[in-house]
Amino acid sequence: MVTCKETRAAIIALHKNGFTGKDIVATKIAPKSTIYRFIKNFKERGSILVKKASGRPRKSSTRQDRLLKRIQLRDRSATSAELAQEWQQAGVSASARTVRR
Repeated sequence: MVTCKETRAAIIALHKNGFTGKDIVATKIAPKSTIYRFIKNFKERGSILVKKASGRPRKSSTRQDRLLKRIQLRDRSATSAELAQEWQQAGVSASARTVRR
């Protein structure tokens, strides 16, 4: 099975070898819109790597997440509000809603 990374590399290799978008579409490697998007992104960034998705930064680190998991496993009947309060004592300020997520 061909992965997206391999497909992307193949499309860019063909593009670098002088193939037009239309020629690459004829090879049926991927849909036309995908091929043109890959070529456009390659021209803009000069790389075939996918840009990191933007979004809100995480409230907690992976270490803090593991701590929350340990707290939760100690008392499985604890509510999210209780977990948030105990987590706060460990130095992480997060609401009960954040704990539920």
